[in-house]
Amino acid sequence: MRRVVVRAAAIAVASVDAPLSQNLLKEAVVETSLGTFVIDLDPAAAPNQVAYFTKLAAEGAYDNTTFHRMVKYGIVQGGDPLTKDPAKRPQYGTGGLNMVAAEARGVCH
Repeated sequence: MRRVVVRAAAIAVASVDAPLSQNLLKEAVVETSLGTFVIDLDPAAAPNQVAYFTKLAAEGAYDNTTFHRMVKYGIVQGGDPLTKDPAKRPQYGTGGLNMVAAEARGVCH
């Protein structure tokens, strides 16, 4: 299995055509050992999740973590702090910190 290391997770405010009264969309620019990709974040849909993710990214919490689960043509999971330690590989992805309650989603993907 190829190890994909997250070098940085930088947060930047995206420009959107929305009234000032609405929350602006944000983007997470993720730089990895295999390239860079962008994740769209929507504070209007999940304000607590976006705020917590943004806080952790700004603190460098995702730096040097890996993607511990990958499904071809499907999903990837990463950000587990345990992935910083190769000796803890059997524990990768064994549970979140449950720091933020789940928020209802109005958009299906």
